[in-house]
Amino acid sequence: MIRVTREVGSSEGLFVSPEGAACFAALKSLCRAGKIASGERVVIFNTGSGIKYVNCYER
Repeated sequence: MIRVTREVGSSEGLFVSPEGAACFAALKSLCRAGKIASGERVVIFNTGSGIKYVNCYER
């Protein structure tokens, strides 16, 4: 989830929580599996902030 958090931060400018990162990782997996088409719109609600988990990202 830390890797995905960094990917989302660099591409979208968001510091998502680990739970939010898990949703982005699931989205990538579903797209690769063909469950979600590239033109479809998807909404991910990130209800937390990565700020709460700064100690986790320092490693």
